Amino acid sequence: MTHRLSRSLLAALVVLISVGAALVGLGSQALNLVVLGAVVMGIVDRLWGLRRRDIVLAPWKKQEGVPWRAHRWQLGLRVVFGLLWATTLVSLLRVLPVFGSDARVGFAAAFGVTLLLWLVLALFPRCRVDLAHNVAFGLATTTLMFAWLPAALPPPAPVALTLPVHGELAVLQGGPTPIMNHHYLLARQRHALDLLWLEGGQAVDPDTGEAVGFRQPVLAPAAGEVVTVVDGLPDGELRPAEPAGNHIVIAMADGRYVLLAHLEDESISVEEGDRVTAGQRIAALGNSGNSSMAHLHLQVQDGPTLSASTKTFPIRFDDAAEPERLPQRGDVVRPRQRAPRAVESVAHSFRRGRPRSPTRLSVRSSRHRR
Repeated sequence: MTHRLSRSLLAALVVLISVGAALVGLGSQALNLVVLGAVVMGIVDRLWGLRRRDIVLAPWKKQEGVPWRAHRWQLGLRVVFGLLWATTLVSLLRVLPVFGSDARVGFAAAFGVTLLLWLVLALFPRCRVDLAHNVAFGLATTTLMFAWLPAALPPPAPVALTLPVHGELAVLQGGPTPIMNHHYLLARQRHALDLLWLEGGQAVDPDTGEAVGFRQPVLAPAAGEVVTVVDGLPDGELRPAEPAGNHIVIAMADGRYVLLAHLEDESISVEEGDRVTAGQRIAALGNSGNSSMAHLHLQVQDGPTLSASTKTFPIRFDDAAEPERLPQRGDVVRPRQRAPRAVESVAHSFRRGRPRSPTRLSVRSSRHRR
């Protein structure tokens, strides 16, 4: 009895800690690792129970000892929790390719087999149902359901910005739930984005293992006045007391403020009081402050400083290929493609009523290049 109680309490503690870790900022990775560990623990537990003849091999038969209704409740909890866990896996699988991972299919298969084994093992429980086990999974399932609830609610009106870099960006953290966005539970960072610069679809150099975006130009995502500049903090040193690191705050015309954080040390080219235009180079992407790899933290807020009362707003990019989409974890944000110059010239000539031959245009363009 003591062994069963301690095992149940341990399972309850592990599940609750893992869900709590996922909600306070460690992301879905903590939950995924714990679920993987639960499979190993479950296999060992079932083997131990089989050795002690304490396993229900046919729980649907009354002669097996425990009413099926109790096991059906336990299995139902596992199914719901497993499905909710699987949803946390989707955004993780979407963002993996930008890190140069060639094992995306294998990774998905491993987690899929893990989930299947976990559910199959639930069909052969111990002869007695553990109350603590059911309470733990019931609380964990309820917690995850509430964590996903904001995704079903209409978001606040987004603020339109332009892309803060040249080229493609991957969204490492962002979205309307704490599972997809570790900023979400902090009101002053709720709608913040963590963005990775991509080169050839990759965020990490396969030879060095370093972020390819380090020292890439950072552009002002909106016109306005620079109201805050912090520089001089080193890159590559975790500084929880200075989480934004080197950063810039720009006051926009509509009373909103845009914060760009984790900039490279001594790369900021503007000063407080300067007026900037959208697309103007203002700094370089870095790894300063509370940052583990070079990326850009971007958020729009209602004041120039970060405080407990700061309110943030969702962001969309006007010059992105999908300008109406609100970026979330796993998305790759691409700049909108402009029409080729020859096509623009043809369209212009038709508007003026003098159609030109595309062939002649291409020849003239070739001569001009030579």
